[in-house]
This record gives sequence, C-alpha cells and structure tokens, in this order.
Amino acid sequence: MMRRLPGALARLAAVVALVVAGVYVVLYLYRWEWHRALIAGVLFVAAEVAVVGFAMLDRMGGGQPSATPPAPPTESHRFPWLDPGGLAVFVPVLLGLGILLTLAASVVERVARWTAPAAGTPSVLAGLDRLEHLDPLVAAAPTGATAGQRRGQALLAVAAVAAVSVLAAGGLRWLADVAQSRAEAPDAAAVTMIDLDVSVRGSRWSPAQAGERLAHLCVPDPVFTATVRPGVGGRLQVVVAPAPGRTDLRKLTGCLRDATLDGANAQVVTVATRPAPPPAGP
Repeated sequence: MMRRLPGALARLAAVVALVVAGVYVVLYLYRWEWHRALIAGVLFVAAEVAVVGFAMLDRMGGGQPSATPPAPPTESHRFPWLDPGGLAVFVPVLLGLGILLTLAASVVERVARWTAPAAGTPSVLAGLDRLEHLDPLVAAAPTGATAGQRRGQALLAVAAVAAVSVLAAGGLRWLADVAQSRAEAPDAAAVTMIDLDVSVRGSRWSPAQAGERLAHLCVPDPVFTATVRPGVGGRLQVVVAPAPGRTDLRKLTGCLRDATLDGANAQVVTVATRPAPPPAGP
C-alpha cells in the first residue's frame, strides 16, 4: 500500500494541475491577458502529457511494481505424448477418433435433411395445429415490452436528447457572446478613470514614466486618448476619453495587467466611469 502511494499522489497532482491550468487559460483569455494565457497553456500541455503518460503506464502494467516475483522459466515440451511412458501416447488416438465422429455426425445430418418431409406437408401442419391447444397462460405470457412501454421509452429518450441539445446550445451561445470581440461605440459623454499601482525593478524609468508608456501602449489610437496624472496614495490614474465599451475596457485592463515594459508592470486597482467634464471656455 505504501509503495502505491507516491504513484497515486503523482497522478492526482497531474490531474489537479491539468484542471487548474485549463481554468486559468480560459480566465486569462477572457481577460485578454495574452502572455499569462500562453504560460498557462504551456502548463496545461505539460500536465496533459503527464496524464497521458500515466495512463499509458497503467495500460502497459508498469504503473506499479508487481507484488509477486516472476516465476522461473520452466522447460516445456512441444509434443509431450512422444515421451516414453505414461498415458499421453493416447492423445493423438483420441484426436483422430474425434475427427471420425465429427465426419459421421455430418453424414447423419445430411441424410436426415434429404429424408425429412418438407415444412408444408399435411403431417407437419397438423402437428403445428395441435400447439394451439396449449395452456392459455403459457400462450399469453409476455415476451417483451408492450407497445405502450416502448412508446414511453422513445418519448423519454427524445425528451432527454432535446434537453441536452437546448442546454448545449445555450452554453455555446453564452460562451460565444462572452468571447466575441464586437465593435462597440464609445460613450462620448463619459470618461473612464483607471487607478494603477506601478512597480519598477531595474528599469531606467520612474513609475510615472513607466505608467505613461504602459497607458499609451495599451490605449488604442486614434479612437481613445489617455491622460496619465498622479493619483491617491502614490498611484497613477489613467483617464481614457471617450469611455470605452465593455469589451474594449476588458481589453484595456487586460493589457495593463499583462504588459511588461523593461522591468515595469502595473496592477489595476480600481476602474470607474464618470461623466466627461465640460470643455474649458476660451
């Protein structure tokens, strides 16, 4: 039992890693975080290869050591009845006798087929008529499902297939709606403010410079304009005008989380949409 425990734990870890990596691949793709999705995809493929390897080992019998040692090879004789002594010498005789009996049975079957009356002769029909006077309980014994039962089983199968089809169609429609990148009209009467926590490691830029470069890298031009200004608590605030739609905002925040620019990365803290300020007077 203790010898099988490491193998079972390894298989369980591979399956858990496969499931977790697959979930994170879908999650990162939904968030438009492409670099993280690629890393999770590589881990998913590695876990899948491990699971397939364990399955192949189990099929070949090499997944766990055998509890009993292999038996030593024994000398075998191809024709033991040829050895002197014993009763094995009668084996060829019995085999030949079986062949002769088979041939005799075949001849008897052919003779009976030639001499037996046809199925439509009066004697055979009279014998079949006598079968109608059997016990009515035996004649009325059910031999299978009734027509009503078969109809109910067919309706149940059709209903189950229809329910599964409806659920599958609804799930595919929801997944297509979530993952689809459709064109959205921005809201010109509003702006979106994104608070960033920018960290730099070995970068030649300051957090403000890195945040501004990340913002201009992720905000598509010329549809939107990005303005970077100091925020609360040492953070940076990116003001995007006009306010992007739901899909464009998910792309923007995913790019800000996922992009790495010369040792600088950003974490999205808060996202808020506010009415656009009135234009400044002359």
